[in-house]
Amino acid sequence: MSLDPKYKAVCFDMDGTLLNTKPRYDLMTQTIFDEYARLGVPDELMQHKGEKFDLELGREWIIENISLEAYEDIFPRTAPRMLELEMDGLIEAEEFPGVRELLIELRKRGYRTGVLTRGGRAYANKALAQFDMIQYLDGVIARDDFDESEAKPNPIAMSRMAEAIGVEPEEILYMGDHKMDYQCARSSGSGFIGVTSGTHSEEDWHNIDSQILVLPTVASLIEML
Repeated sequence: MSLDPKYKAVCFDMDGTLLNTKPRYDLMTQTIFDEYARLGVPDELMQHKGEKFDLELGREWIIENISLEAYEDIFPRTAPRMLELEMDGLIEAEEFPGVRELLIELRKRGYRTGVLTRGGRAYANKALAQFDMIQYLDGVIARDDFDESEAKPNPIAMSRMAEAIGVEPEEILYMGDHKMDYQCARSSGSGFIGVTSGTHSEEDWHNIDSQILVLPTVASLIEML
């Protein structure tokens, strides 16, 4: 199998996809749940699984029963704690084998490259600099570059990514390890490949969508070029 010629860019999620970082998603999720509890979200709507951003039920309850503004106010309230937890995850972070070689080959073949992450800007900059990845990327979009309501899985995030690297969303192949990555890609018209190097297993991916192409890591994409 080879890449569809319509793709002019290959972009990536960062944590668990491009880099093997170790953010404390359990503590990050609990930080959001603490805000949910403050706003009166019923306990049964707060799913204590420790997965990345497994927060949809509480979000819907707040928007329906209080307001969208109340939900959006959670982001600036939790930003300092989120950044602290993200930075802690870099202590034991590693580069996935073959990622650098893939990025170099993509650039050689004329593809634009980028990172679209739910991580904060300060965290993304530090992580990519720590592994000397910036030189291989045409653009990076982080969760707090714009209003956080426009971060993944909002398709606006992919539009921002496309604009940053000079292509259309439909010309991007996006790779990620979480259903939020899939949702963002699909809703924006971008292509998508799931990887099992982070949150989801191959079974998880096929439970989400039986047609998703799944690879072990992003490095496996080099065999499709």
